[in-house]
Amino acid sequence: MVANVRRFLIFFTHGKLYAFDLEYVAEVMDPALSCPIPFAPSSYCGAINFHGAIVAVIDLAVFLGFAPYLELEKLIVLDVSVASLGFLVDRVARIVSEK
Repeated sequence: MVANVRRFLIFFTHGKLYAFDLEYVAEVMDPALSCPIPFAPSSYCGAINFHGAIVAVIDLAVFLGFAPYLELEKLIVLDVSVASLGFLVDRVARIVSEK
């Protein structure tokens, strides 16, 4: 087995394929009820309590300039050591390894 092989979380937003390095992903979960963030940009859906940390939730499609998508199935939460952010996405496809 090869040591230090990078793995990526493959997901879809607005029908387009994207990936995050799995090293930076804390959890993939169903969207959670969030509290509004006053005066935040329209891409911010609110904030959640994620295991005791306040995490801002962003609609990734809106952040990237696409129209809002009504069927956001998953929330990808980054490791809080990277950023206190979660991204709402259409769906998560799979985890792949770097070749």
